[in-house]
Amino acid sequence: MRGRLLGIGTVATVLLCAMVLMAASAAAPTTQQTSIVTQLTVGGDLTSVVNQLFTINGTLRDSNGGIAGATITLQESRTETNPRQYQNVDVVVTNANGEYSFSVTELTAGMYVYRTTYAGNTTYAPATSNDWPVQVNVLTTKLTAVASNTTVWAGDPIYISGTLRDSNGGMARAIITLQVSLHGKGIYENVIGATAITNASGSYNFITREYYPGIYDFRTTYAGTSMYASATSNVVIVYEWE
Repeated sequence: MRGRLLGIGTVATVLLCAMVLMAASAAAPTTQQTSIVTQLTVGGDLTSVVNQLFTINGTLRDSNGGIAGATITLQESRTETNPRQYQNVDVVVTNANGEYSFSVTELTAGMYVYRTTYAGNTTYAPATSNDWPVQVNVLTTKLTAVASNTTVWAGDPIYISGTLRDSNGGMARAIITLQVSLHGKGIYENVIGATAITNASGSYNFITREYYPGIYDFRTTYAGTSMYASATSNVVIVYEWE
């Protein structure tokens, strides 16, 4: 009987010690490391043209200044949904001052929205910049037209030529359409079968005929593409005699 009582006392003592240890453990303060808050800015060009480089840049900072050697991701969105849907475009590493810079080019005109992100690490908290919109425009074009003979007999050939250019010079392999209107009416119609493709210098040539006497206005047009703006030439006046 005495041995059984000692066993019960021992169990009670063990339980009491365990409860004391648990209480002490719960009361003891825990140490939790807090990441340093970061701020990521973004800026750069607001407009550009297709197939031309533009810049997106900014800085990653904490309360003490720029953060060097941090990996920054550039993200892009073209959707109008809210929230926007972004996809990763490129990554760079910040310089000694926490600065970063991306060189970007787009092959299609439109409104693009960019932002940059920093994933953070054991020391620094992650960060995301504000949105940065960039309007990418098509390349401007210029189309000229001239007639080598502006006075002809009805039914005689009319020779019209010209050049399509962008800011870099003549545009090769572009489709040009010839149009005609009665003088002063401003109602142009495509001349049937009158399309030409520019040569390596951006030049084109047409030979056309009108079989009724009168005064005719000719012009040429270029429809444009996703990279190049459409264009309409100057008007060429041709006099037809009987």
